Amino acid sequence: MYHQYTPQENKKTHGLPNDYSISGILTVGTYTPQKWIQILDNHLDAKSLKYSKTPLQGFLRQITQYCIEDEFKFWFMPTLGSAELASAVHLGCQCGSQQNIHLGSCGGLDPKLEDYTTIIPMATYDSGTSAVMYSPDRQAGEFQSDPELSKKLLKAAKASDLNCVKGRIMTCQAMYAQTQKDILNWSKQGYSGVEMETATLFAISNHFNVPAGALIYITDNLVKGDTVFAQKHESSSEFRHSIKKRFVAIACEFLGC
Repeated sequence: MYHQYTPQENKKTHGLPNDYSISGILTVGTYTPQKWIQILDNHLDAKSLKYSKTPLQGFLRQITQYCIEDEFKFWFMPTLGSAELASAVHLGCQCGSQQNIHLGSCGGLDPKLEDYTTIIPMATYDSGTSAVMYSPDRQAGEFQSDPELSKKLLKAAKASDLNCVKGRIMTCQAMYAQTQKDILNWSKQGYSGVEMETATLFAISNHFNVPAGALIYITDNLVKGDTVFAQKHESSSEFRHSIKKRFVAIACEFLGC
């Protein structure tokens, strides 16, 4: 079935040239994609880089292709959850991606961590099909980031004055189904945060032997009773925006721009 499609067959199916290639994939977990696109554009403008961006079409419509200095291309994909993300990362890896980076936020599960702490996930647990189908045994479990890339991301985050730690996180797309019991159980199991996308990126990247890593910050400290609907969250928008800008700057450095 679809798993058997070769890179050349998938490129043809989606209207890409046979020699089409990208250098990396940058994904973001968000429900406000235009804000992240603006942050990325502002960063590239500030560096006086010559770049073009092209929204892809059809099945790839959620992806914006960035071409930097007419030399290399990367895909940028804001997403909420993993359904479209899985297809994009699969196809991007078939198009030659050399590294995949995810940016996002999470609900905090570790009572020792402060609000807005950046977590560099070394692993993330998931039982959803978008990750599990890429596991060798097709079983729920932890999906690993690339250790060397994660080590470098941690170093870069510290250099950017981000309060950051290494950790394990939980990927769960059913936000409204999460109960207080779930939050406490995940916390007791040693997970630092819960979000919606990272396991998919790690699982598919590992399947294709592409290094993958992520930068995730705590936006609502669930284990302490906070949610994204609290006034506290709204009043921190400027500070959260500054974190996003630093995340994008770090990711671009790793993508070579």
